[in-house]
Amino acid sequence: MKLVNVPQPLALLCCLLVLPLAAQATTHLVQQAGFTFDPQEMTIAVGDSVRWEWNDGIHTVTSGTGPSDPSVGSLFDAPLDATHPVFIHRFLQPGDVPYFCRFHFALDMTGVIHVRHAAPVEASTWGSVKNLY
Repeated sequence: MKLVNVPQPLALLCCLLVLPLAAQATTHLVQQAGFTFDPQEMTIAVGDSVRWEWNDGIHTVTSGTGPSDPSVGSLFDAPLDATHPVFIHRFLQPGDVPYFCRFHFALDMTGVIHVRHAAPVEASTWGSVKNLY
């Protein structure tokens, strides 16, 4: 097996390009307030997480458009109550992810997470990195 000696500037450049991708993941907050999720709709990037926080009552955070959705709960189906005051889910695929509370769907306790690919790195950023060397 042949070992390859990677020059330090090249290794540093690789780290500079890869580390920001991992650091860009964000956790977004949705709060349960009465019979609503606030905000009811949000747009996030692939790899981001959403943190739902309980305020009062007994609720769920269930993926799907409602109880009659054939894939109801297939992505997540978590309680949101005094015993389970926080639920976090990381979104790894782009698309629109509707969700609802099983107990209060009839009261329109629903939401949608729009998951999009992150914006591409601008050419000027790459030029700035190249100018370091």
